Amino acid sequence: MLIPNSMIPKRTRTSVLTQKTWCAFLIISMTVYLGHSMAAMVGCIASVQRPQLFQHLILLSGSPRYLNTTAYTGGFTRPQLDALFNEIGNNFTSWVPSFAPTPIGVNDTRAITEFENSLGRMSPRIAVRVARVVFLSDLRRILPQIIEN
Repeated sequence: MLIPNSMIPKRTRTSVLTQKTWCAFLIISMTVYLGHSMAAMVGCIASVQRPQLFQHLILLSGSPRYLNTTAYTGGFTRPQLDALFNEIGNNFTSWVPSFAPTPIGVNDTRAITEFENSLGRMSPRIAVRVARVVFLSDLRRILPQIIEN
């Protein structure tokens, strides 16, 4: 299916908007959504905003919050995340191969290489921004809304 350029948004704020836009454009409803890591939470947000589009969510290794608080363990302290953001911004080319295996989670050389190549094409400035959004977001408040849908 060829989609005319006039139908593709020039700039989208988030991948949530992109998913909702494509689902609406393609008249997709009652989908089974599979999301891993950050994409798991993107699917959660989209399902709350447009529940009619989703029949089931399959969520793999997603987290609503990565930053620890006194009452919640997200996995990272603020100093750890600040060091991560600094590493991405200052040593991007060495950070990419050291980080790529972590989200893949299995010893799959091909998958790791593909993810590493994908990350490597990203601008370091954009990579820091994406990392900050992912690791500093707190999406716990949407979880009860997903269960209700």
